[in-house]
Amino acid sequence: MHEWQIITVCTALVAVTNVVMMAYVKHIISKSLTSIEKQNSETDKRVEQVEKQVYELKAELPVCYIRREDFIRHEVAINAKLDRIYDRLEKIKEG
Repeated sequence: MHEWQIITVCTALVAVTNVVMMAYVKHIISKSLTSIEKQNSETDKRVEQVEKQVYELKAELPVCYIRREDFIRHEVAINAKLDRIYDRLEKIKEG
């Protein structure tokens, strides 16, 4: 074989190797992207579920729980009423 034929064959082998490697890399990248997209969609579903739970909790909070300030205000009102009742009972007892 002549030198130019050897160079041509080597160049062709390098080109074929590059094409094969590029195809393999493309396959690996597309496989990885598919996996990432699947995980992303699963994460989106979980985020939507958590958001829904948070909104439900926000809706339930005013019904199920009372704020500390509201409790203290109601307790003061009840204690004032009990004090008035006690005072009346003392007045009745005295006379």
